[in-house]
Amino acid sequence: MNQTRFIALLGMIFLAGCQPSSKTETGYTLLQGATLYDGNGNSISQSKILIKDDRIEALGGPEMETPKKRRYH
Repeated sequence: MNQTRFIALLGMIFLAGCQPSSKTETGYTLLQGATLYDGNGNSISQSKILIKDDRIEALGGPEMETPKKRRYH
């Protein structure tokens, strides 16, 4: 339950400043370069948030693999 709330809050914070964009062929959007905080005092520098079809699909650090076709933000 706490993880669900955290992900929802995280999504609202990161997406609040994003401009609406047209979808790529695959429907992926990649937000990258921000510091991601997990609510327990831990953080990930240069994080990546992968969104597909308006849903957060993956969260990770700079080493996280992402699809070849995506829209960067």
